[in-house]
Amino acid sequence: MHRDTQGTCHLHCQEGKIVLVTKCYLARSVETIDCYINQEESSKEGLKQIPCEEILTKYSELIDESRLKVKENMLIVSNHECFFSKKEEEIKTICREGHKVFFLVKPGEKISVGKTIGFIYSGKRMIRKIKAQDNGIVIAIIQSPFTRPEKTCVLLKTLEVEEHGREH
Repeated sequence: MHRDTQGTCHLHCQEGKIVLVTKCYLARSVETIDCYINQEESSKEGLKQIPCEEILTKYSELIDESRLKVKENMLIVSNHECFFSKKEEEIKTICREGHKVFFLVKPGEKISVGKTIGFIYSGKRMIRKIKAQDNGIVIAIIQSPFTRPEKTCVLLKTLEVEEHGREH
């Protein structure tokens, strides 16, 4: 018996063990990874679900997994720590246990500096906007219960976008 908090955590039984399954959405237009697709989620246009471990392995050179800190233009948010790109110090002190993070962006979407890409809530009160610090493309949004279901982590990766066709 468990509570499914907005679909972020799912408990599955596998060979007598309880396994926490993570949700990862990757933009098809940016990159594809072979994965098992969850039937309920596969209806979401342009999204495929992949095992979180695969993404974390794939981008492990960008992540210091022992501390889950940000390298390059990645955002990792857990109930205990929030970092975003170059402004990691600014958000780190604001996220506390029990805070919720909501994203407005989808994988494959282009984002530009200063755009509001999400919000941090404490209960029903919005306590912070998360703004993009760089231009880029959202590669993946990962929701992963690393240790306990209540410790959900969201990862957003952006790629640098080259500006073409600008006047010289």
